[in-house]
Amino acid sequence: MYKWMDWVISPEVNAEIAGMTKQWPTRFAGLATVPMQDVKSAIDELEHAVTRLGLKGAELDTNVNGEQWDEPKFLPFFKAAEQMGAVLFYHPQPQHNFLLARTNRDGLFNSLGVILDDAIVGAILITSGVLEKCPGLRVCIAHGAGPLCYAMGRMDRAWSGMPADRR
Repeated sequence: MYKWMDWVISPEVNAEIAGMTKQWPTRFAGLATVPMQDVKSAIDELEHAVTRLGLKGAELDTNVNGEQWDEPKFLPFFKAAEQMGAVLFYHPQPQHNFLLARTNRDGLFNSLGVILDDAIVGAILITSGVLEKCPGLRVCIAHGAGPLCYAMGRMDRAWSGMPADRR
């Protein structure tokens, strides 16, 4: 979850990560944290982390305070990451995924909710056109994007049924 503190701590956290990658360059490659609640600040911090600190990209949650990644305001961030060659690694947070709102029994929010959030962010990036608008964008989704591969046939069918202006 992105909060106001991200603006304050992102540079410090990223410097610490960069320090570890410099101390143990054969063992670690670093990803930055960026304050996605402010896209301009996130772009600035990603550029600093990649070009000055030598980090490889950023680790991101599967949503931004409940907003999905296909919101138009995030496109400049994707374009900037693509231009930099930065990797965007998506990893959900079990403490606030959508399944937790439905049930907290038996640890399902972690064992199942996490991989479902992986699939959702992958589907959103694909169906929204983000990956078409940024064909060079380097994306990695944790846990192999969860069960997304099993939904491809259904997604194709839904896609072909959409009006042409929506595709």
